[in-house]
Amino acid sequence: MMADKIPERGQYKSVEVNDLQRQLRESEARYRSLAAALAQMVWVVDAEGAMERQMEAWHAYTGQYGKRLSHQDLQAMVHPEDQQWVEHAWQSASLSGRPYELAYRIQRFDGIYHHFGVSAIPVLGEYGKVREWIFIGTDIDERKREELEMSQHVESAFPDIQERDLARETPALIRERQHLLRACEETRHQVVSSHATTQRLEEFIGVASHELRTPLTAIKVNVQLAMRRLKTAMKQLNVHEAEAFDKIKMASDLMERAERQIGVLSNLVSDMVDISRIQSERFASYLRQDECDVRAVVEQVVSEQQKVNPERTIHKELSSDDTLTVIADAGRISQVINSYLRNALKYSAADKEIAISLRRAGACVRLEVRDQGQGLTVEEQQRVWECFYQCPKIRVLSGSGVGLGLGLYISQTVIEHHHGHVGVESIPGQGSTFWFELPLAHRELI
Repeated sequence: MMADKIPERGQYKSVEVNDLQRQLRESEARYRSLAAALAQMVWVVDAEGAMERQMEAWHAYTGQYGKRLSHQDLQAMVHPEDQQWVEHAWQSASLSGRPYELAYRIQRFDGIYHHFGVSAIPVLGEYGKVREWIFIGTDIDERKREELEMSQHVESAFPDIQERDLARETPALIRERQHLLRACEETRHQVVSSHATTQRLEEFIGVASHELRTPLTAIKVNVQLAMRRLKTAMKQLNVHEAEAFDKIKMASDLMERAERQIGVLSNLVSDMVDISRIQSERFASYLRQDECDVRAVVEQVVSEQQKVNPERTIHKELSSDDTLTVIADAGRISQVINSYLRNALKYSAADKEIAISLRRAGACVRLEVRDQGQGLTVEEQQRVWECFYQCPKIRVLSGSGVGLGLGLYISQTVIEHHHGHVGVESIPGQGSTFWFELPLAHRELI
């Protein structure tokens, strides 16, 4: 009888990843179903109070779909009469790191305010520090109106039996409150479980990405050394060794293709590392802050892309002004421009021109990449910056289709960490223009 085949080490890792992904999907599905059944809004903010993500109930109620809201933006949605004590409760909880509950009014998409019972639950990160807050809001506006109407009716029509009627209603109110507390507690457990699974997956991605980088670097170095030796051998051959020359030339071409694919794989691994750093709030610590000549960066990136895509036309429209300087990490700005150009090349036909422009826009430098591709709908323009999002109807028209839907999300993160803005303008069937703006260095404003 043959012995059972022992799974290889890589198979264990694959099983672990699949198991984590399955647990995450099941946990999120349970949580979404429970939140929908309870008609509750769920939103998550970072330690500073800025919105990180929201569930569908938030989108439906506020009309804020996929927008990155600051703490001030969220406070502006609270009724003016409630803002002061809501802010006081938030500041107190931020210092103590303890959960809290409040009832206050939140503005709906049409400007109307509803009363919500809100529970705020901290999620701890490294060293017990609060990493983010989960807010669970239950619409209690109808109950508030009924209580107000009942109170007004009792006071005006039955002042002499007010205490007796209130005593009669008290048990029902207590039962309702207990039901809401149980529902909130169940939802809290589901949310915490979902976040714990997500955190485990993020940690695994971070470790796996770093482990992949080492062998990739070794492979790339070996391929480059082999290419150099092949080129040296080609130069040493004489005209009578044409057959050997052709074989070495073919081997050299294959090595160049392998090097390009290694570059694609290295970019994917780098994106995974960046996502891990962003999710763990360590991304900013890896950014340099030096004077950066954006024009020089654009020239370098375009030159590199032309070498990789010699058959494509990239038209440059660079400002004739003096050097446009920003305070930034030049490598990261290069990464963003490369991401814009790769997308423009990938999603437009090979015979279509790509245009890249750079100019001064007030106190900022503005870069635009225009393609003549398939274009995006309004909904796709709103979602294209989301992590892992890929437009289902947009086809790859040129080059490789490899991608994880991370490039634009990382690009937005990079630009916003440099106090800039990103955006897209597009019409279906007429192409897209992706842009970003960065504040000029102070000396450029003089």
